[in-house]
Amino acid sequence: DCERIVEAVRRTGQSYMLAENCCYWPFVPEWKALVASGRLGEVMYAEGEYVHEIKSLVVDPETGQQQWRAQRPPLHYCSHSLGPLLEIMDDRIVRACGLGEGHRIFPEGDVGGIDVQVALFETKKRAIIKLLRSSVAPRMPALHYYSLLCTKGYIESSRAGIPGTGQLYIEAEMDKPQGIEVTNVDTNLPKEARAGGHGTAEYSLVQDFLAALAAGRKPPIDEVRAMDLTIPGLIAHQSAMQQGKWLDVPSLA
Repeated sequence: DCERIVEAVRRTGQSYMLAENCCYWPFVPEWKALVASGRLGEVMYAEGEYVHEIKSLVVDPETGQQQWRAQRPPLHYCSHSLGPLLEIMDDRIVRACGLGEGHRIFPEGDVGGIDVQVALFETKKRAIIKLLRSSVAPRMPALHYYSLLCTKGYIESSRAGIPGTGQLYIEAEMDKPQGIEVTNVDTNLPKEARAGGHGTAEYSLVQDFLAALAAGRKPPIDEVRAMDLTIPGLIAHQSAMQQGKWLDVPSLA
């Protein structure tokens, strides 16, 4: 069964690089350190949203031919959201359920044109994660959103997307929430580091990967961890096709 899942990952275009990409946005290690410090308490609930209208990449607007993304349900492309959240939480998903199979907007897009899908996940540490995904919903600009609700406060990015001004509240330290910068660009890196199109994530990812190769060690997010950030979306889509039935998420460790 695990071999079938891995093959589905490869077939739908998910990869080590995609799974790891957004984990290299500079706010991710900042939030991870804050959560690890205990100042926010325990993470109870987290949200990730990725809404990006790419209908022209699902079906070629000139030829009308379906492209490979037509065979990729929204929840299969989960890693941009789950990657940062699970890294910040230092956790993995053990159960998943999903909903969403409507084609109101883009029926010619096959499963890649499903209007929207939402997943609920339970983690090993008993936290809850909600994920929202769409490749066709009319949302401008495209949205990446992250939020963590903890026993002693919360931290979240802007509803206007990233970069933007998010919020931080720590119960024992603050009278009211504080605005925080949430960016995808590490200004300490050279200018050419921004050429990849996702802030400085690609540059940092490649540098880390090459350093791991040179040192003869596994990268910080290896192939098993990359699957931890990807497989839950495949399982959640299976659940959505079974009216939201809760399903176990295997570990390839």
